[in-house]
Amino acid sequence: MYKLLLGGLILLAIVAAGIFFYLQNEGGMSEELQEQVIEEPAVLVRTPPAGYAEYRNDLHRFSVFHLLEAGVREFKEDGGIETIVFENTTKVRGYQVFVLPYSQIGISDQRFMDDVPSGVRKNIAATTVDGVEAVTFESFDATLGDTFEVWFIKYGYLYEVTTFLEQKDWLLERLATWKFF
Repeated sequence: MYKLLLGGLILLAIVAAGIFFYLQNEGGMSEELQEQVIEEPAVLVRTPPAGYAEYRNDLHRFSVFHLLEAGVREFKEDGGIETIVFENTTKVRGYQVFVLPYSQIGISDQRFMDDVPSGVRKNIAATTVDGVEAVTFESFDATLGDTFEVWFIKYGYLYEVTTFLEQKDWLLERLATWKFF
């Protein structure tokens, strides 16, 4: 009787584990993306240089330095979507980070068309942000005019960073301080 009960419990455990792993992959994410999403955030302690402050986003697990005179505003939407705006209104300088859940390995043309209605994507180049592969390009926005954008994927999110085209070099300096945790 004991062996029958023990055998039943082992079988139940195997079936439960199989169901668990099956359901874990139902979201359509690759195993690589799933591992990134379920990792526990590491503690990241950073000291910004003089004249800078650290912006830290625990939900999307990144940190970046910004000038003290720049204001930071967050706009949260349903479904894990967030826009973070870094803006110095005195110098008319800034950028925005648009973050949305994204389960694909690469950035599709359809995603681009969904997020850039103008369809403009010029001078495309590869780069990295904290070791993560990224793509940069010049675009056009009806409100902002000519823009420079940096897009990358990490932890199951697509990050779209946008600034004015003439602030391209300035933005790349800011992104050099970006760290994931």
